[in-house]
Amino acid sequence: MNMANRFQIFSCLKAELPVLETGEFGLCTDTNELFIGSGDHGNIQILDVTTIGQLSNLTTQNKTNIVSAINEFQAKINENERNGNGTDLQGQASQPSPLKDLKLETLNASSKPEPTNTVAATSSSLSGSYLIELQRWGIRNDKTNSLETVDGINNAFLWAAENGYRNIVFPKGEYLISHSKSIRPQNNTHYDFGGSKMFMEPNNQENYSILSIGSADSTKKAHHIVISNGEFIGDRDEHDFSPGGTHEWGHCISLKGHCKFIQIRNCILRNAIGDGYIGEGNYDVWLYPTQSNFEVGAINKSSGNKESSAARIRTITPYDVSHVRVTNNGNKFMLTGNGYGALRGIHTDIFDLFFYDADGTFIQLQENKTWYEDIERPNGAKTMHIVLHQTTTTDIAFEVRAEPRPEFITIENCEVMNNRRIGIVGAGTRFFFIKDNLIHHNTGYVGAGIDIEDGYRTNQHIFIHGNRFYGHGINDVIFVGTYYVSVANNSFQSNCGGSGKYWSINDNHFIKAGCSITASDVVFANNTCNDSLYSFGSNNRGKNIIITSCIFHNSSIVMNQSEPYTINLSNSSFHNNSNKYRNGSISSFHHECIIKNITISGRETNGASIIAKEDSIIQDSTLINPIFNGSYFLKFINCIIKFPSLMTTVVSANEKEMVFDECDFTLSERFITFNSPDSKLKIINSKVKHTGTTLDFISLTAAKLFIVQNCSLFAPNALLGSFFSSSGFNRGYCLFKDNHFSALSSNVRALNFDWKLQTEPTVFVNNSYINISKPLLKVGDTHSKGPTDYRPQRYLTDGLEYYDTTISKPIFIKKEESGFYCRELSARNTTYRVGHLVLENGNVYECQIEGKSDNTKPSFSPIVGSTTKDGNILWVCKGISAIWGDANGNNV
Repeated sequence: MNMANRFQIFSCLKAELPVLETGEFGLCTDTNELFIGSGDHGNIQILDVTTIGQLSNLTTQNKTNIVSAINEFQAKINENERNGNGTDLQGQASQPSPLKDLKLETLNASSKPEPTNTVAATSSSLSGSYLIELQRWGIRNDKTNSLETVDGINNAFLWAAENGYRNIVFPKGEYLISHSKSIRPQNNTHYDFGGSKMFMEPNNQENYSILSIGSADSTKKAHHIVISNGEFIGDRDEHDFSPGGTHEWGHCISLKGHCKFIQIRNCILRNAIGDGYIGEGNYDVWLYPTQSNFEVGAINKSSGNKESSAARIRTITPYDVSHVRVTNNGNKFMLTGNGYGALRGIHTDIFDLFFYDADGTFIQLQENKTWYEDIERPNGAKTMHIVLHQTTTTDIAFEVRAEPRPEFITIENCEVMNNRRIGIVGAGTRFFFIKDNLIHHNTGYVGAGIDIEDGYRTNQHIFIHGNRFYGHGINDVIFVGTYYVSVANNSFQSNCGGSGKYWSINDNHFIKAGCSITASDVVFANNTCNDSLYSFGSNNRGKNIIITSCIFHNSSIVMNQSEPYTINLSNSSFHNNSNKYRNGSISSFHHECIIKNITISGRETNGASIIAKEDSIIQDSTLINPIFNGSYFLKFINCIIKFPSLMTTVVSANEKEMVFDECDFTLSERFITFNSPDSKLKIINSKVKHTGTTLDFISLTAAKLFIVQNCSLFAPNALLGSFFSSSGFNRGYCLFKDNHFSALSSNVRALNFDWKLQTEPTVFVNNSYINISKPLLKVGDTHSKGPTDYRPQRYLTDGLEYYDTTISKPIFIKKEESGFYCRELSARNTTYRVGHLVLENGNVYECQIEGKSDNTKPSFSPIVGSTTKDGNILWVCKGISAIWGDANGNNV
């Protein structure tokens, strides 16, 4: 060793060892212990005599051990400094250390420190680092000799593990890996590939894996492995697909079976014929319970003995839970559906488990468990009874599994791209953390960024955070039957969705993308959406979905309500412009919904702003330039509606109701043409400001009921027209009550009902009119005040009051009789319209078929409900006319 590679270490007796400066080494010559100063943590022993040997006789191996320890310590310090105030070697908060300029040459030899059970070394016990010796192991880093290279790598890994190394470093280069074997990391080890490229040799095989962890053998367990700083490259561009088959199982990195605490960091996974990464559980079933072993009844929760109950069913014979598959799986198992998630004959999500020891003694109850939940076998448990919270045993069939699966898996700061099938696949995995990755252009055979699928509800606790997706065509992320999902702070350019339960999709950015979500118990919040389409729910799936606090630009959402009010939208805004090419902003189908505190601005280029099942509620919202579809009868409560387009309701609407309550309208043209003879329109407690010069707010072509109540209506610019008008076909009952009409011209009318049919009355109660023409009195209308000829004619009840201006006193219905009143006799050669009333022989007759009366008066039938032909008019007898009286009881 030349002088350039030597350094001096302070030495003394251990009893005389002072507090060392940070980064200063101290050797105790009497005990052969080596310490390093760490500032606040004092002197830290890093090696002792059993590890480094006698200093008087240091071998290359001993020197390497010292160098490895120092380098590892330095690497930890450097990593902390890159992160600012990082953590110390035990995970505690620390400050950057000045020990950053120390350079030690790693000597080409080996050592054997004591093994450690964790990947990260502690401050008092540093594990060794090993730089792979290419020549020693027959490894080539020039992209040749694939079989020798992978064998050499695996031999080096095994030797390093057996000799206690926990940090393995690759010399940078290009390594060719054989399709017949995979790189096989060992447990409790960090593998730093040092920026190297690991190539799959071109081949014609259907499956391969460049790096593989775990096994289909459930007795083998992989754990605490870190893969970092490597580029794993499949043979997609050179693969021979000619032998046939799908060739979808060639992966960059694969996990299988019992894999725990695996990290893949700062890597590139690309160009595989299959997936960049795949993690699969082992499908280990040891019980297949069926109807034959169930009976009606319960089990006592205190004694564990069977008891009668018609509300539960229980197993007849208990099942053995001491099976090797359970004990091999950490004493954990779960009750599940079949391989496709089906739970045949099952009508409950809840069950209880009763455990017994080998003597049949009841030892524990685990109650209110659910399917696919991990169950922990109690110590000493030999058998188990199952009690289902349902009443029938018919056709029951399910599975009990103890399947090893990948858990606590992290893929972080990686680029996953150009893989032919999927970028990242989880197929029976839990606690899967995918964060801060660039995932793109994974397409060709299937195509998606992430697919969490096979295993169904086995897939749980999936965290997809901080990733950027693009280039996938249809799907960025797919979930099938996945529970407990968190998707946050990602950027999407394709679909993110699927089925499952308990999802949180927050703070994401969607660009020409969207979601198709049929999962239940979902929160979709604080997302920003551009040129995107979203679908929530289906006919029978997707319950309890909350969409809130989102911003939609030129985007649309569809809510398929499987039950009333099960998908709700709130606190969100929709901003549209002429570039929008998607239909509408909000659509909700099948059942009623609540849409609350939303803003829609900008007119749709296609479709309506909001369509929903009738009786759906739009509340506390602002709609600017909206388009409404007259086929959908909704309830608007406390909404601001500015410059809406014309809405025409449909004739076919049957017994529907459109309501505007506490709304504030600003408009310049007609809002509604109501043409639904069997439906209702109500405008109550609202404000209307019409800014047009020709006043036209609502036109009634036909309605069953029309109510305007407690409203303020103002037309500051109108020169003519009316707020409300009616066609000659409208038969509806109309009520105007407690309203305030105002304008600046008497040429403007509050309403124009000149042509309305009188089959049902128009009722005016306590309205006020300022600088606007009042409604013209019309026979058949109902006022509280007017001349004798305009007394109310319909729906008369005893005591009804009317101020008769002809006789200048109030009068009252003294006797209602038929509930109709008329004093007009029929005339000859006169045209009558439907609803007109005439009086003959004390009876009131209503025109049922309009036309012209005959020259000769017919004999009117006095029987109530009978008809009389008069020219081409048909009169119907309504009965005896009501009688008005004054306060003294005199007929008037």
